[in-house]
Amino acid sequence: MLGDTGHVLFDHHGCGEDKRKELDAAIHNGELSFRDGSDKMWESLNVPFDDGFVVMKESLEMDPGFRDFHQYCLKNRIPFNVISAGLKPVLRRVLDEFIGENQSKHIDIVANDAHISADGTEWKVVWKDDTALGHDKAVSIQEARELASEHCDNDQPPLIIFIGDGVSDLPAARECDVLFARRGLRLEEYCIEHGIKHIPFDTFADIQREVDRILKDDRRSKKDTGLPKFYNPRFVSIPGCG
Repeated sequence: MLGDTGHVLFDHHGCGEDKRKELDAAIHNGELSFRDGSDKMWESLNVPFDDGFVVMKESLEMDPGFRDFHQYCLKNRIPFNVISAGLKPVLRRVLDEFIGENQSKHIDIVANDAHISADGTEWKVVWKDDTALGHDKAVSIQEARELASEHCDNDQPPLIIFIGDGVSDLPAARECDVLFARRGLRLEEYCIEHGIKHIPFDTFADIQREVDRILKDDRRSKKDTGLPKFYNPRFVSIPGCG
């Protein structure tokens, strides 16, 4: 998504844009952990889930290349997962709405759960783990690699491709084989600061071109060596969802 699901909700139905930016800054400079700052934002919400989704539908925009890229993954039998610091019910609703349930059902979501009261007066995050991030994406990447390895032999290792943009994506940057970082945002800044190899991108069309090149190069190398045709690429994150 172009935009963050949580930010849209906080700005319209919670603490407001100014307070949200203040909390984001506190997270960025280390005054608050990501988890503690996020708790303050989610707990500020006072809106029923369906009503909150109305403003998300009006405010969010799908990356223009995402739908085609997801179709490309389906066509090439490439598993596509979302690893997010956001809330699973919110992300599922957004995907169902913006790409349709027929496509959305092919995307697994690894994210935090939530308790949301019927009247919307209580939004409580059920964090995926006990870390300061609430969801350590590095661990989720490691789990994805282990799962993928169960379906591969030694000549066909899993290739983990991670697509990210923000603060919660930083731990995953060193765990993947190919890293895409949205240009101009925190993940790209972090990669530049720490010399982490990455591929900057503006839209999913950029990612699709690069992934297609990777697949074609791999098929040529397998043809030359007689090894299996596919390298088993795995996709694990959609940036901008939280």
